[in-house]
Amino acid sequence: FASKEGNHLLLTPPRTVLVEDAEAEFADYFTRLVHFSARRNRRIKPPNLREVFAAHLIGVPLEENVSMHVRGLGNLKFPYAYRNGLLNLVTPEGFPADSHRAMEKAKDLAVQGHLLARESGEKSKLIVVANFSSSVSEVTRGDIGYILQEHDARLVPLSTIGAYVEEVRREAHR
Repeated sequence: FASKEGNHLLLTPPRTVLVEDAEAEFADYFTRLVHFSARRNRRIKPPNLREVFAAHLIGVPLEENVSMHVRGLGNLKFPYAYRNGLLNLVTPEGFPADSHRAMEKAKDLAVQGHLLARESGEKSKLIVVANFSSSVSEVTRGDIGYILQEHDARLVPLSTIGAYVEEVRREAHR
């Protein structure tokens, strides 16, 4: 609340006010000033990559629990990686139900992807296997994909994981 609305508050000297139902007034103030809906704050669980990714790639050369040091971000950990000319670092992500917060998450991931591609010392690419809330619009999903693509990362929505698994099966090598 303070970070969003703190600069918009104007404090005035206290005045006497007649209130007929104090509890109702306080509840109304709380709802207007503090409360936010649970739907907006709900976080979607990231996909379980062991079930949707690794279980279908038995025999494919996957690396597990890969750690990369990136200047400015420290050590980043990725549950899976594979090589196809690049080191593809696969990470699951559950995007928030609120479109604004989903875009903020995408921007954070874009920075990671960009820095991984430029600063990791090895040609690498961030692959984000994403689970979205049904309330996130197709336009927002497209914008998230665009942002990631423009910053050397890739979005793989959970709904397209089958095609992605086939791509990894064809392209992954040691």
